[in-house]
Amino acid sequence: MNSSGGTRRPWWSAVTRPRPESAPATTTELFLSSTGCFVTVEEAVADACLAATVVDDLLWRIAVEEWHARQPVSRWSSARRRWLKEYDDLCAERARITEVARFYGAGEPRRL
Repeated sequence: MNSSGGTRRPWWSAVTRPRPESAPATTTELFLSSTGCFVTVEEAVADACLAATVVDDLLWRIAVEEWHARQPVSRWSSARRRWLKEYDDLCAERARITEVARFYGAGEPRRL
């Protein structure tokens, strides 16, 4: 108990406050890194194909991060040639995701 007679909340518990009725609802946007545009969560939930594109974009981004982390040390090795071939495959996947995202209405890229 604290000095005011109430129990003390742990530091990890969230304090929730109701949103005022006059405050507008916030829209959450997802950034598609392969296309450079944003998609609202509402759009992704409403369209299953667009949601699948968002997932494809996330998987593509993870693949790019993993690819970059595996950069071979030797500059002229066969491992580097294979690594660069993977980059070409990632670029082709990015082009596919971009085409599908544009078809399903993902907007033009915006500056962050």
